[in-house]
Amino acid sequence: SVTVQDMMEYLNAADKTVYARIKKLGGEGHLEEFRIPACELKKYSAKVIAPYEKELEVMAYGCSGTLPQGGVDLKLYYAERGLAEDYLGMDDLSDTAVIINELNYDAYKLLCQKKAAAFITISNKHWDDNNTNDLIYRPLRKNFTDNGKIPGFMIWASDATDLVRDGASMIHLELEAEEMERTSRNVVATIPGTEIIDESVVITAHYDSVMIGTGAWDNATGSATIM
Repeated sequence: SVTVQDMMEYLNAADKTVYARIKKLGGEGHLEEFRIPACELKKYSAKVIAPYEKELEVMAYGCSGTLPQGGVDLKLYYAERGLAEDYLGMDDLSDTAVIINELNYDAYKLLCQKKAAAFITISNKHWDDNNTNDLIYRPLRKNFTDNGKIPGFMIWASDATDLVRDGASMIHLELEAEEMERTSRNVVATIPGTEIIDESVVITAHYDSVMIGTGAWDNATGSATIM
């Protein structure tokens, strides 16, 4: 598995490689450091406890807060799209884990307004499992958590179907995590032109990636085009 530390070491090596290439081409520049929110997941799990028992494979959202040590038992409610009409007559969900089809800003803001104890999103296709795809770690963005922090999880679409079909009503959730800040870097550089030296063209690309993409398309192609 890839840890946050692994990713940071990769990025530290990548920015130095990009910068060295720019210098070789006769460019000048610098590495611009800035702080970013980060999270290391320590422990996370989910288990249906009523009216039957079933362990679920899950991934927790980073920067979404924590649950009390040992976990909590919560009611389970499927809110489909997570719109206002999916919560008719439900104002206080502080004892409930809410399943929604997908996470977007408006759905998360409404979860906060409803005081949900936790949320669960549905990931991948109904035919996927860990042999064909992954539950990919994602941190909640700051504009989401400005509304409050709700511990979040993602599960396979096939498991979500089973939960709804089989009437799962109670779930035990655990989430322990450590949040911190880490240092990221931009490579800011100028490569002098050879013909029209008094004009400037600004081009940018990101040199990080995501676990599912391994960088081949997102964004090695963009970085290579610029260089």
